[in-house]
Amino acid sequence: YKQTGLGFVCLYSLKNPSYPEWVCQTSSGVMCVDLHPQHAHMVVVGLYDGNVAVYNLHTMRHGGTNICTPNYISSAGNGKHSDVVWQVRWGEDSLEGYLNFTSVSGDGRVTQWTLIKSTLTAQDILSITFQKRLNNLDEKVDGSKLLDGGRSLAFKPDDDDLFLVGTESGEVILATTQYSSKFLRAYSAHATPVYNIQWSPFSHDLFITCAFEFVIKIWHKDSSSPVWRFDVGSQVGDVAWAPYSSTVFAAVTIEGKVYIYDLSVNKYNPICVQTIVSKKQGILNHITFNKDEPVVLVGDSKGYVHTLKLSPNLRKRSKDAQAALNNNEMNRFNEMEAKKICQIVDQVMEPLEEEDRSDA
Repeated sequence: YKQTGLGFVCLYSLKNPSYPEWVCQTSSGVMCVDLHPQHAHMVVVGLYDGNVAVYNLHTMRHGGTNICTPNYISSAGNGKHSDVVWQVRWGEDSLEGYLNFTSVSGDGRVTQWTLIKSTLTAQDILSITFQKRLNNLDEKVDGSKLLDGGRSLAFKPDDDDLFLVGTESGEVILATTQYSSKFLRAYSAHATPVYNIQWSPFSHDLFITCAFEFVIKIWHKDSSSPVWRFDVGSQVGDVAWAPYSSTVFAAVTIEGKVYIYDLSVNKYNPICVQTIVSKKQGILNHITFNKDEPVVLVGDSKGYVHTLKLSPNLRKRSKDAQAALNNNEMNRFNEMEAKKICQIVDQVMEPLEEEDRSDA
């Protein structure tokens, strides 16, 4: 991250993991990337120098050895961030049918970008003010106008207007695109920068957070206290929900280990811990599940991506859930998974306090 030279985006196929299918060179180090869920050829990246860039793979020469320039890139004149861009996320198309995405940066801005013909336009949808008390602040300085850096971003799966932002001070903020200066709720989540936030893909009022500390937390949107806390004994690099089960999630740590949890099997301890790299070889800083195959991808600090296949005992389904999938009854499957996680949450979640009920 301290290197200020060129960056690269490499896109691989599992059929040939030894060499990328496409290679895109960037003007600065790449901090985050997102592929459009409906148009996989559209790739957006956030850069170390505060820029965002969009690549259209359909317009690129296949093979990977050429230097590819972005189809869209921000600039100081159209809303470029003044700090590192930590996360980018594609959103639903605008009412006019234009593609758009959202970025969050250390400059305290959450910005929505729209691709209009050959132009990239920006609109700030949130300014992240400090939620924690600021000590030793000069009396002449208005603390309410100071911005907290943004680190992570997640839009609610069933409501595109609602989104979560993780900050550098450890707060998690629930906000809406309808207001750029107001929060709906603030959660005192962590004491260190929030590395990642993810809404549950099945129960859309639950979300999971991690920061550069030992603890992973699962939250309910309407509660100011976490539903679960998992201490893995080492700093966490990333966390991800599984797409095949509502009760499964995974995390990686700086000790080079992958942790797999299944709340339907054990509510407090992992069902699998696997060492991927030694401390001398680097640390693990990213993890993601393949949505269609039983595969997990893990990235480390040396630039390697590790492809892991989940064993059958880590991806078990009930007979009814498997039957629903076999019959392509996705709505029924999703309802069953949502019910499964909600039943477990009800067993461990404390009743909402009066303040939480009024906010809900």
